[in-house]
Amino acid sequence: MMGSLAQLGFLASAPMWLAAMLLVGGGVLLAWPMIRRRVAARAASARERRVPTIVERVQVIETTARQREELEALIAEAKETIRLGCAQLDERLDRLERSSAAKTTPESNGHIHVRAAYPADGPAALSDTSDPVMREVYALADEGKSAMEIATQLDEHAGKVELMLALRRV
Repeated sequence: MMGSLAQLGFLASAPMWLAAMLLVGGGVLLAWPMIRRRVAARAASARERRVPTIVERVQVIETTARQREELEALIAEAKETIRLGCAQLDERLDRLERSSAAKTTPESNGHIHVRAAYPADGPAALSDTSDPVMREVYALADEGKSAMEIATQLDEHAGKVELMLALRRV
């Protein structure tokens, strides 16, 4: 049997094979402490990552449910507040439309004609207005011009002019 191995060249290559095995074995021996440290660190991190108990999970779910109920209550309250605010604005708009409809004439084509009227303090109160556009609107209204004519002359929106005139009457 020895002769057949010699014929294959096994004995001649044995020192290379043995050297390779010793090299791999030495590498494993050197790496073994690092491998053990890595395995120990993974085990420690697994111990730190504790799975919450059922009681803790139930507490988290209850807290989340309470927070959701509070948010839903706040949303409902906000919706109700918005609904009431819109109703109040609609009511005020209806009153304004009714009052403006009473002050329009058929020849005004639905636009408000404002008669010359000064605030309680008289014409001097107009100079107290800090907004120059508002002063011009009031001055043109005192001349008897309609809101549409004032808006056209001052290059303003008719709604803005009508609002200024409505605020003056208040």
